[in-house]
Amino acid sequence: MARALGPRVAAISAILLAVAPQAAAADAADSPHREVQFVSEYIRALSEMESIRAGAEQELKTAKKPEERFSSCVHAAKIQMHALATAANLAASYTFGGDAKQTPGLLVSYYATKGEMLKSLGNLCQAMLQGSKPGLEKIAAGMPKLRTDMEDLDKSLLPMSVMVFDVLLSPAPDKAGRTNRLFATKRERDDLVHQISISFKRLDAKDESYPVSAATVLWEYLARKGYRCADDP
Repeated sequence: MARALGPRVAAISAILLAVAPQAAAADAADSPHREVQFVSEYIRALSEMESIRAGAEQELKTAKKPEERFSSCVHAAKIQMHALATAANLAASYTFGGDAKQTPGLLVSYYATKGEMLKSLGNLCQAMLQGSKPGLEKIAAGMPKLRTDMEDLDKSLLPMSVMVFDVLLSPAPDKAGRTNRLFATKRERDDLVHQISISFKRLDAKDESYPVSAATVLWEYLARKGYRCADDP
């Protein structure tokens, strides 16, 4: 059955608006399969975020000196910022109607907000790397709060994945009044499931990062919720 999006939109908006202004709307993509492409690009963005995060985590584990850790932090922040800017530009090129109207804008706001937070984190790490500057202790004291704020923002990826999936839902109800048919064909749906499966190797693992958990939520809706595809009878 169709799900009410109001509370979910409000919850994500509250997180985003607490830390960043709303993103501006952009032109719609011209592809006739833009719903499927939008979801695919979201999967790609999650995969890239997770790859960068895992790489940075591994670098921190192998770093033996504080300078190496701060240098790795600066480098990872720059790479992640670039990836998020690319993802934001892609997401901003889509507009949808109905319940999915707010989804591209909220996703752009997430990317933009996370990018600003990573910029701040990179600046903090750069200041720590240079050392011996006035106010260094105050700078260091701000890092735990920034990381907490980033984690709070990343929690919004879980309901965001449901909203991204809802972009695929056709608004036309069936005879029973249920909204349970996708715009995607069987092949397109299977391609999205495959994209997630090859991009994330540990979907069922516990204590995974928020990008992995968000991908798992999307995979569950695509593979296990029983929605009918566009070419189903």
